[in-house]
Amino acid sequence: MSLEKQLKEEKMVRNQAEEELGELGTHWMQTSTELKTLKTNFNNCQERTNLSSRTKTELESWIEQYERLYKKHVMLESELANVKAKGKVVGVF
Repeated sequence: MSLEKQLKEEKMVRNQAEEELGELGTHWMQTSTELKTLKTNFNNCQERTNLSSRTKTELESWIEQYERLYKKHVMLESELANVKAKGKVVGVF
């Protein structure tokens, strides 16, 4: 094999390797960008999950408070009805 032919083949192989390296670099950059996007989406989901948990906890607290107030309201209504009933009895005498 002649030296010229060997140099030509080596040059072709080097050019092909450089092209493949360029393609790999491009692919790596695209993959890196996609990974960053996925990471951002994951972090956003985590934040929403944390917010959802806090909202659920706060909502449960409000429900408990409402139930306590409702029970107190029912007791006061009952007491008021008793007082009114006694007032009518006293009024009759």
